[in-house]
Amino acid sequence: MRRPVHSQSNITAPGTWLSDVNASVRRSVLFPVVGLCAVLAYLVYAWIAFDVNGLIAKARPDRALILGTDSVAYKVHVTRRLRRGDLEVAVEGERTATYKTPPDWVKTIGEIGARVDLGGGYGGIAVDGRPADCIKLALSELWPDRFGAGAAPDLVV
Repeated sequence: MRRPVHSQSNITAPGTWLSDVNASVRRSVLFPVVGLCAVLAYLVYAWIAFDVNGLIAKARPDRALILGTDSVAYKVHVTRRLRRGDLEVAVEGERTATYKTPPDWVKTIGEIGARVDLGGGYGGIAVDGRPADCIKLALSELWPDRFGAGAAPDLVV
């Protein structure tokens, strides 16, 4: 015996299918909106928790410029070798691009170090040696610059 394709239970009132479609659309729109609100709430929480307003107030654009330039600029390495006793100033990754004489912003310090002055208060000390050599360099060159000539520390550990 064959069953009819449309039975009384499958037939709905003419206006009910429209309300079913509307409810389905509302549900499908509701989940992304709730998800977006959750993401926005998390971003507001993170903004407050990490004090982004304070970080923006402390930001220094000149340092950001240095950081940006550092990612694309050539880097110059200053190396002092103890065994050969020479000072090498070379562009990063290039063995053929070395300075014949150190530039004026590199000054040798004794036998084991070099002072690098990049201007604007930026610079550093390149030291090649044992820990005791580094302490000797610090006491002979760095300490007098900071605390005055003739000053000596009470204890070096």
